[in-house]
Amino acid sequence: MPSAQQKDWIEACCQELNSLREHKVYDLVNPPQGQRVIKNRWVFDLKTDRHKHARLVAKGFSQVEGIDYDNVFSLVIQYESVEVSM
Repeated sequence: MPSAQQKDWIEACCQELNSLREHKVYDLVNPPQGQRVIKNRWVFDLKTDRHKHARLVAKGFSQVEGIDYDNVFSLVIQYESVEVSM
């Protein structure tokens, strides 16, 4: 991958991390003794306007409700962004 593209993807990752930090999505703590840490991964998307977007997501299939999490976050969608086709 050319270095210019690498810089764009790194910038997209930094924007995602800054957004998560600004919205206080997580608290950075030391893991409890004997508990496993939930893994995560990056999801990369190239938008139609060639904009690079990166998201950091938890590998949810490995989480157990009540142990690994106790509430669910869901984005609210704007009606203007929904496209209905008949």
